Amino acid sequence: MTAGGDLGDALLGLVDAVDADLLVIGARRRSPVGKALLGSVAQTVILEAKLPVLVVKAP
Repeated sequence: MTAGGDLGDALLGLVDAVDADLLVIGARRRSPVGKALLGSVAQTVILEAKLPVLVVKAP
């Protein structure tokens, strides 16, 4: 598992623990190489969340 998966899973566990209705996360643009090598916490959260996720693009 990638570090992104570990962090994403930890965040989703916290969201479940507090019984949140919506998760808001910030995302920044990454190159395809950066995504492949480092993983993506945002991607893990978006794909695995059981609640609505609002992604806000960084300026």
